[in-house]
Amino acid sequence: MERVRCDGCASAVEGRFTTGWVQQLSPEQLAFVRVFIGCRGKIKDVEQALGLSYPTVVARLDDVVEALGNTPGAPPAAPP
Repeated sequence: MERVRCDGCASAVEGRFTTGWVQQLSPEQLAFVRVFIGCRGKIKDVEQALGLSYPTVVARLDDVVEALGNTPGAPPAAPP
């Protein structure tokens, strides 16, 4: 990324920026991560908060893991 702009005030900053892991997630995945963290990783609580079944919660968690460049069930890659 080379430019960051604020839509509210039209200010912009130019340079070389890295986006970080959050930018790798879709809005839906990010919303799931917020709920997951809010539930402290307790899948039963995530099920209740989102009204989803256990397999659906696990599938969404696996989607997030893959979006971050890891394989579900495998040890996570070292951070850059």
